Amino acid sequence: VTGVQTCALPILFAVRPQAFKTLAESIKIDMASKMIVSVMAGISIKELQAATGSKRVIRCMPNLAMKVGKGVMAWTATDAACDDFRNFIQDTFGHVGVTIEILEEQIDTIIAISGSGLAYFFALTEALTQAAEKMGIPTKQARLLAEKTLVGSRSEEHTSELQSHSFISYAVFCLKKKKNKLNKPKHNI
Repeated sequence: VTGVQTCALPILFAVRPQAFKTLAESIKIDMASKMIVSVMAGISIKELQAATGSKRVIRCMPNLAMKVGKGVMAWTATDAACDDFRNFIQDTFGHVGVTIEILEEQIDTIIAISGSGLAYFFALTEALTQAAEKMGIPTKQARLLAEKTLVGSRSEEHTSELQSHSFISYAVFCLKKKKNKLNKPKHNI
């Protein structure tokens, strides 16, 4: 680990949480003086400390978008985690996304928002793609249209303008829906 001078090399736990206990028990070295880094959901710092004997723990929650260099990784550390390693975590993961230092009690929220939240964007992109296809747009173009619409909706320089136009589109949609309900016959003939 280049750049980490005063900390011993870390032990990284990146397994399914249900496999952690067995893995930790199988490690035969003394981990009490080691820096422990975890990317496991559901295993708290206290559990990591109890299983390893180390007080120096960093718990990280990266999301899938880090694979394409646009992710978010929230992380938290014990007071005993050395500054060199904190900086190393930020610098290293900063190359594949944004890093945010948080409190451990915020980890579950981070998992819900930046981890699971991606599924909502995937579902919205799929729904937009299918809607475009139903209206005659070829699949490849429909997918591109949906993806670029989603990506473009977060343009930093035009966010407020885009939100304003989106609100107007939504308002028109609601008015049309309301008008259709008003004009709908009360009885089927």
